[in-house]
Amino acid sequence: MIAPHKLIGMQYRLGSSPDQHGTADCLSLVSAVVRYYGFTAPQPQRSWYRRLRQGDYSIFEEELNRWGTVVEQPRIGAVGLCQAEHGGYGLGAWYEEGWLSFVQSEVAWSPTGNLVVVGCYYPLKQNCAMQLV
Repeated sequence: MIAPHKLIGMQYRLGSSPDQHGTADCLSLVSAVVRYYGFTAPQPQRSWYRRLRQGDYSIFEEELNRWGTVVEQPRIGAVGLCQAEHGGYGLGAWYEEGWLSFVQSEVAWSPTGNLVVVGCYYPLKQNCAMQLV
């Protein structure tokens, strides 16, 4: 399991996993951070990637609504639905009072307010492997 700070600078590759490939996409990035803190992460399906390739970003909101609940304030375990620079959407994970997400083609930490977060989701209780306060 990779510590979140070691993900910073990791390069983007669609469909890859930090643990297996040393690269990530926004789904595997968020999954790695959320799992590190003891939560069960959304498990991407091939159909998600098909929809994303077609420019259908609504899959993010649909799956995040199944996995978690919308919260006003991010905290450890939170996933942000972020507006991307190119007009689409991506995901970020709350870490150290900011967000880990892809900026350009690599993972970066951004302080609160530097990303356009259109939704912040926290895992439902059944998605928590342990309780964090």
